[in-house]
Amino acid sequence: MSESTERGAPDRSAIGWPRAILTGVVVLAVAIGVGVIGANAALTNLTGLSRDARMWIATALTMITVIGLGWALRRLQARGLV
Repeated sequence: MSESTERGAPDRSAIGWPRAILTGVVVLAVAIGVGVIGANAALTNLTGLSRDARMWIATALTMITVIGLGWALRRLQARGLV
């Protein structure tokens, strides 16, 4: 896809490879940081709770991460940032 349209205006549908790679790295870092490391911390550090309660907290944290990333990416896409 070209960098400009027929009239010479910038093409807003293409963000370019560097920006796409950077966006992917940031999304993966947040997903791993919150979804995996955060869930693991909840499972190992909340020792006052039962195993089932810790499991549900870790599951909820992972689901909130997935839903939050989906929402954030959709908002960024609507603004033309990704």
